[in-house]
Amino acid sequence: MSEAFRAFEATAGHLTVSQLDTKISDTIERLENVGLNMGKWKNEYENLPSEASDLEVFLEKLVAFQHKRSDALSSFEFDAEVSSDEAAKIRQFDQEIMLAFKDHEHYLGMGATAEVYALRADDAICVKFITDQARYNENNHMRVEYERLATVYKHTRGFSKKIRVPHPIFLRIHAKEGHSYGMEKIHGENLSRILEVPEQYPELIAVAKQIDRDNLQAELQAFVIKMHEAGITHCDLYKRNIILDMSGRLCVIDFGKAKKIEFKGDLEDEQKSDIYNAQQTLRDFFAQIDKLTN
Repeated sequence: MSEAFRAFEATAGHLTVSQLDTKISDTIERLENVGLNMGKWKNEYENLPSEASDLEVFLEKLVAFQHKRSDALSSFEFDAEVSSDEAAKIRQFDQEIMLAFKDHEHYLGMGATAEVYALRADDAICVKFITDQARYNENNHMRVEYERLATVYKHTRGFSKKIRVPHPIFLRIHAKEGHSYGMEKIHGENLSRILEVPEQYPELIAVAKQIDRDNLQAELQAFVIKMHEAGITHCDLYKRNIILDMSGRLCVIDFGKAKKIEFKGDLEDEQKSDIYNAQQTLRDFFAQIDKLTN
């Protein structure tokens, strides 16, 4: 029995004939939806005896074909801190990653060129999918964004107890389904969303009211300077790209417009803008929180 099917069987357990039929039909449909001609597979399936053993053998072949095709079209690149066991687990999530896309129950947010979804099988990971590749490419390629996030993560990890970036976990390059990358899911909400629908976030608003604002401003400024020392400017430090969690910590997200500082004195305007925008963003956020609660 193939490794691909062992992985499937380990998670699915023993399936009934009805469950096998559903699994086969869903897999064929998914492959058709990405442009494959599945006529041969459908014909073979329709002529199978309705016995579980025959369906299991067919499903094994179908899943092996699906994995072989996926391996040919996609590649994963993992952060150095991700263990081989964790990497293997994420590789098994290949189809789970695509199932997350457009799953409204697991939708987390969107920008002009991308959408973010939580993985259904792992609440600690979220995945950013590009939805407008041409417009996205006006800024950074997915690999460039991922690498710049990874650079900032490695150089600022442990620097501040109040400010951080999410842990980058994997980069998925796929010739047909588009590119995506996985990162740590932050359990909170961006500052812009909190202000847009405050009735949905009373607990986060209460947290915001208790924060030492001067200290947080200073921490954020120091963090931005540290990010610049790591050779990266963010270039988009606005409320939508800063998340507040329930512990009162901030997380800087979305490095889609980030730039690399190539030499001393490079991108000085961008560095100044990062510092100014970070300070102004927090001032404006807290001013609006005061208006809401007063």
